Amino acid sequence: MKKITIVFLLISLILVSAFAQLALAEPSEVLKKVYDALFVEGSTFSQSKAMYEQYYQGVTLDAALEEDAIAIKLTSENEYVQSGAWRFVQDGDYVNIELKGDDFYGSVMASMIMDAAVTAQGVNSSLFNGYTSALALTEQENRFMTIDTDDTGAMKIRINVVGPYTMDGLDQMVLTEEIMKAQEFEPLGENGTGNVINFGKVSMVINGDAQDAKFLVMEYGGLDDLAFQALISAVKVFQPKGWETFIAEYTELKDAKGAGYTATVNADEAAVKEIIEDPAEGYSCAIVSFGQKAEE
Repeated sequence: MKKITIVFLLISLILVSAFAQLALAEPSEVLKKVYDALFVEGSTFSQSKAMYEQYYQGVTLDAALEEDAIAIKLTSENEYVQSGAWRFVQDGDYVNIELKGDDFYGSVMASMIMDAAVTAQGVNSSLFNGYTSALALTEQENRFMTIDTDDTGAMKIRINVVGPYTMDGLDQMVLTEEIMKAQEFEPLGENGTGNVINFGKVSMVINGDAQDAKFLVMEYGGLDDLAFQALISAVKVFQPKGWETFIAEYTELKDAKGAGYTATVNADEAAVKEIIEDPAEGYSCAIVSFGQKAEE
């Protein structure tokens, strides 16, 4: 009887231990939320996943939730896309990953995790990206995502998945000519180009060449001085046809038509989508057309 009791106790202890290990193996609620946010419609991960499936034959992008990590896998039979696998391991309020210096796709996946972490906290990811972009362009500390690089170019990336995602000083982030020139933006040439700038509450898309160009300026919330100053700075840097006249005449953000330009404030969605396919939610838009397009 005693032997049976001892054996029974041992079995019970083993089962309790096994169940305890299974309980500990559950991913944290934070990690679950970040994982779920990867697949939210409009996220950078879900958009990339759909793009690969639609335009690249033999390419799949997927993610899996593990007990202490989010694993992302890119499988490719296409010569233009490189396969890879990455694990973002949770460490308290952060997830960490180490990448080789030439791992371009790995750094892209890290940005997707950052985007998902922001979405999981209920923050507008486009606004947050503009905020962290402004921090980088003005050489300020980004406490949400840190990247340490060694002599070989290898990176250790640490992403805050808990927050809080407060964006201090957002209303004082002003895009200037100096900032754009430091990023080596230059006047438009004869060949059409596309330029995208994110800075704080303002995002801009500039399409076209020196003769025909459209400037789309978007500001989170309503359009105000931040959008106007960004627009004026961009026009001075890119110098489309008629830009000097525009600078002399256009002294506030409003609907206007002048010599060689037209400006439309609070542009409708259809007009915006002619310039950018997926405009971000929560932004107000203005469009300025220069050159022949303005004269139509």
